[in-house]
Amino acid sequence: MIHVLHGFLGSPEDFNFLRSPQVILHDLYQKSFEDIAREISSQDTIIGYSMGGRVALQIASQKQFRIQKLVLINAH
Repeated sequence: MIHVLHGFLGSPEDFNFLRSPQVILHDLYQKSFEDIAREISSQDTIIGYSMGGRVALQIASQKQFRIQKLVLINAH
């Protein structure tokens, strides 16, 4: 699975061009950090843009396993 995290003031719809059965577009304003982290497994890829990139880094650093791939876009 590919998990996509949008940026500050963004929405999951910013990444509609990635929609497919293999992609989950998370809404950072509707789900808690813990809920998102629970959905991610060691076989998954996380794409994070801006604030979503910072959240992705936090999730990756707290997981007890390695994330398959981590893609950060403008995550400072």
